[in-house]
Amino acid sequence: QRPPAGVGKEWSYMARRRILYGLALAGSLLFFIFYRGYLSHLVLFVVVLLPVFSLLAALPSCFLVRVRLELAKTAAGKGEPVPFFLHIQNRSVLPCPAVRFWLECRNLLGAGEKGDAFEKFPFRLAVETGPRSETALRQTLTGNWCGKTELTLKKARVTDVLGIFSLPVRKSRQQAELNVLPAIQPLAVHLEQDTGMAEDSGKYSPYRPGDDPGEVFQIREFREGDNLRRIHWKLSRRMGQLMVRDFSLPADHGLCFLLEPGADAQPQELDRMLEGFASLSSALAQEGCVHHVGWMEESVLHWEEVEDLEDLGAVLARALALRRFAGRPALSRCMEEGPVRTGSHLLYCTTPGDQDSAFAGLEMLKREKGCRRVTILFAGPEDAFSKAPAFCRVMPLGEGSIDLEELLL
Repeated sequence: QRPPAGVGKEWSYMARRRILYGLALAGSLLFFIFYRGYLSHLVLFVVVLLPVFSLLAALPSCFLVRVRLELAKTAAGKGEPVPFFLHIQNRSVLPCPAVRFWLECRNLLGAGEKGDAFEKFPFRLAVETGPRSETALRQTLTGNWCGKTELTLKKARVTDVLGIFSLPVRKSRQQAELNVLPAIQPLAVHLEQDTGMAEDSGKYSPYRPGDDPGEVFQIREFREGDNLRRIHWKLSRRMGQLMVRDFSLPADHGLCFLLEPGADAQPQELDRMLEGFASLSSALAQEGCVHHVGWMEESVLHWEEVEDLEDLGAVLARALALRRFAGRPALSRCMEEGPVRTGSHLLYCTTPGDQDSAFAGLEMLKREKGCRRVTILFAGPEDAFSKAPAFCRVMPLGEGSIDLEELLL
């Protein structure tokens, strides 16, 4: 992620003011030592008491200044600048020479036991406020990687007129989250109708006919080339013309995505993994193909069913904070808790790290669950999964170049 444009990470306002006051105090002391007149006493007295009065004047700001953090929107695309605001309300009759803010920008995608995958960006801001006024400091935040970006107001403090004291103020809202969505590549999907079905799918497309005789999609007039076995003879006699049945198209092809980044996943690998999954899932949802998505969330394997783009949006809102776990625990729990069943096609979206654990878990799933197909979709070096078992199809998640027809049929 990138801090707001034009905002530096270092801020030396108070350091300069304290140095200046120290020089003024040293000068008044020298003046007092070498000049015995009343003027030297007066100058030293004023210089010593000036910070006291400045501090007393700033004390009401601790109770009368309120700060609130607000993001203009909660979701954005990669590289899209999003405004955020720091609202400062000063109810005091005295102005605040400077309200200082310490903020931190953090991408939660890939956080784990070893720390965050993405670098944290701390930065500082400062603004003046007048008496009995409200001020909104506007900056922009840009996410270069997909993920859940957390913007935190760590501290807010006011300074006195001299700029040598810093006092805390109350913060009514200290944190805001921005979902930086992956770029979805347009992909054309083709699914065979007579193969690739999990047992007992029970879901059919409401938009297109298919070849599953278990349910009738519609009854229509006979057209040249129609299969004679589908003619509805009773209805044809009643209507006085040939009528045929269109069977239903199964919507659930037993496709199960399991999202599990490796323990050593790098930022670009996490970004590419989510983009590949989002592009695949979006293409399937637009074709009315029901599928499941699973991932580890707070040490629990969580599953969601995706039927349309709205479901996919809800899944991405949670998957943008995917954590990294050592040992590939999602695979081991998938057999007990997941919807993977006999005849399913498991699509394992992952990154390098703990490959041996991944291969062992996939082999167990293949043997115990009887998956008709296992595909490893990985983001990383080309040779990362070169030692995968023979039953696994390994496909890299490149720059949106995924052969869906080859992958899913």
